[in-house]
Amino acid sequence: NIIVESESYDFGGTNIGSSEELQLTVSNSGSIPLEVTGIQSNAVDFTVDSTMFTVETGGSATVTASFTPSSEGDQECVLTFFSNDITDSTYTVTLTGTGLIPPDIAVSPDSLSADLLTGEIDSSQVIMITNEGGNDLEWNLSIVENTRETEWSFTNCGQTGRYGPSQG
Repeated sequence: NIIVESESYDFGGTNIGSSEELQLTVSNSGSIPLEVTGIQSNAVDFTVDSTMFTVETGGSATVTASFTPSSEGDQECVLTFFSNDITDSTYTVTLTGTGLIPPDIAVSPDSLSADLLTGEIDSSQVIMITNEGGNDLEWNLSIVENTRETEWSFTNCGQTGRYGPSQG
């Protein structure tokens, strides 16, 4: 008999263009080896890494399901497992997830200048950091000093650049 650990799985929020994975455990409580002959997804944004495998009596196998949203909003998928299970030759599991518009950092102005060697402090210059994307923006600022100039470096989701990289 085919048993999948849960009847539904939720990937939560995932940025469009990114991918999240969940592990699905398929068990065999029957008296003969379970042959899974196919797994079908009814939604293109949900995939599995394996569609054919055998589970020995009393054993289990892991299937990795992936959610890679191509559009914004709530999405749902029905995964159908096809097998040699006499009582449940087709078994379904529901997958859900939400496609999120990724953050997009914008920094203005593009650059600042100051004569730091004079000892004067110029607090009139302002850096505006905004999020032009749809999901929360996480960023940090580091100041690297050298003998010629001070360099500003912005980091957004692991991407670094002098003028604030765009999340792509």
